[in-house]
Amino acid sequence: MQRHELSVFPQRAGEQTIPPLTVRFQYKRNPLDHDSVSSSVTTTPVHFTVKLPPGAEKLGTLISARDLKVSEVWAPEPSKAKTGDAFVRTITFTAPDVPAMAFPVFPTGKIDGVGIYTKPPEILDETNRGNLSGKRRDAITYVCQRAGQFVIPAARLTWFDLDAQRLRTIDFPARTITVAPNPAMGTAASANERTTDWRRIALVSLGSTLGIFALSFLFWKTRVFWRRVINAFRPVHLAPLNPVPQLKSR
Repeated sequence: MQRHELSVFPQRAGEQTIPPLTVRFQYKRNPLDHDSVSSSVTTTPVHFTVKLPPGAEKLGTLISARDLKVSEVWAPEPSKAKTGDAFVRTITFTAPDVPAMAFPVFPTGKIDGVGIYTKPPEILDETNRGNLSGKRRDAITYVCQRAGQFVIPAARLTWFDLDAQRLRTIDFPARTITVAPNPAMGTAASANERTTDWRRIALVSLGSTLGIFALSFLFWKTRVFWRRVINAFRPVHLAPLNPVPQLKSR
C-alpha cells in the first residue's frame, strides 16, 4: 500500500474546491505474469468553506497556527557604525502543522544610503510520524553606504491563534543607525583616484608614443615612395651595343 499526503492551506476566504486527481499505475494480476495491466484511479472533488477571522478583513496574507514563534537576531546589534559596515538580520518563523513556504516574505523596502541584500529563505521543515513542524529562516544584510542617520522601519506580523481563537501580533521595532565617515574608505578612495590618474597618464603617454611611431612610419613610407618615383624618371645609361674600338698607342 502506498499513501500520499497533501497539505492544503487556503489563502483567501470563500468556497473552495480541490479538483479530482487522476493517478495512473500498472500492476500484475499474478506474480508469475510477464505483462502488466494499466489502470487508473480518480479521486472525488473536495468542497469546503473558508472563513475569515473577525478583524482580519483588511489584512493580506494571514497565517492560522498554533504556538507560532518568531525570533529576530542582529549580528552585530545595530547602533553606531562607519561607512562600509554591514549588519545581518536573521528572522526565523516556526509553527507546528504549517509549512515554511506558508510564512509571509519579510518586508525590506528601500532606504536611501543603505544597501539591502536578501538571501533565498532557508526551508527547514521537519516531519516526524506524520507531524509537520514548519521552519523558515530569512537573512537580510544592511550595508552602510554613506554617513548619516538612518532608520530601519518597524514591521508587524498579524496571525490568528487557533487555540485562543483570536488575532495576535508580533512587532519588530524600528532601528536607528548612526553612520560616521570611514577614514579608511576615504584613503582607499584617494588611492583609487591616484591610481586612476596614473593610469590616465600612462594611457596618454602610450597614445602619444604610438602616434609618433605612426607618423614616423608614414614619413618613411612616403620618402621611399617618392624616391622610387624619382628614380623611375632618371635617364638610364645603357652600354653601347657597338662599342668604338680603342686605338692602341705604339
